[in-house]
Amino acid sequence: MLNKYLTAIAVVSAAIFCCGCSPSFVAPNYPLLPLHTATEAHRLVLGLYADLVSRVPGRRIVVAGDSAGGGFALALALEARDAGLPLPARVAPDGYLFRDL
Repeated sequence: MLNKYLTAIAVVSAAIFCCGCSPSFVAPNYPLLPLHTATEAHRLVLGLYADLVSRVPGRRIVVAGDSAGGGFALALALEARDAGLPLPARVAPDGYLFRDL
């Protein structure tokens, strides 16, 4: 499953690079159910996001995810807001649950 996402990141990166940009990607390998709780995963990713915004302005960050990861991306943006962290420039949830938002 991870290879699917790494391939997608490589394709998107190549497309953006061809437009004259040099993107960087962070794809956290967060803990999953049933071995871990959602709280553990959110705590870890919020910490990673806090570290990222200490080095990169929020206006240069896009948080994205598909399926359950789309909900995770939305939740991360809300958690960042509640924690007083800079918000990402965009949140891009994908998946049938989020297409009507």
